[in-house]
Amino acid sequence: MPPYYTPLDFLVVAAAVAMVAQGVVTGIRSAQTPRSELRLVRRYWFTIGRALLISAVILLDWHWAGRSWALLGFDIPVGIRGRAGFGIAAAIIGFYAYVVLFRNVTPERMAAARKQRDSLRILPETRAEMALFPVMAILASPFEELLFRGFLMWFFLPFGGLWGGAVLSSLLFGTAHAYQGWRGIARTGLVGFAFAAAYALTHSLWWLMLAHMALNLGGGLFAMKLNRQAPAAA
Repeated sequence: MPPYYTPLDFLVVAAAVAMVAQGVVTGIRSAQTPRSELRLVRRYWFTIGRALLISAVILLDWHWAGRSWALLGFDIPVGIRGRAGFGIAAAIIGFYAYVVLFRNVTPERMAAARKQRDSLRILPETRAEMALFPVMAILASPFEELLFRGFLMWFFLPFGGLWGGAVLSSLLFGTAHAYQGWRGIARTGLVGFAFAAAYALTHSLWWLMLAHMALNLGGGLFAMKLNRQAPAAA
């Protein structure tokens, strides 16, 4: 039986489409903008505000519609598959802790990592960016799971089934990261589908939120490590 949609449901979908469009426009503009003029601090604040606002709308909408929170991925108590997912999240956290704190980076790897960092055009370099990036990663990562995995997969369920919803939400997720270029769209689209498949198999958002946070926060911390170890001539 198709779910009952509320006006706020369609507002959330419109916000998701707007995010995708904004990602494409930002990608076109940032590709032509020098790194020093990207104004990432302002962009971080915008991302934080958008995450908090849309998350509040989704949660209020869900509450007012009287839906089960488990349908949104908030299973309480967490099932055995969700608990296994926390093991995966812990492994991701452990990996990044090792990379950031203990792993020695060769000059060749460091040069390749800097090139990748610069191509993403979202990772922090200045002190102000490095101070705000962790806040953005902590707040925006759970929001993306709530929107793209929890809400949109539920919304698309009557039209394409569980796996059709996984594909559609992953396409939107990848395109929303168009500011990272075509490779970024492909990379984040594949990561999004992996997360969508994990959600389809575990029916739990809790560990996916933690894993997504670890990925983004770990990437930012590694970028900070590169900045600290930058050659004097850079």
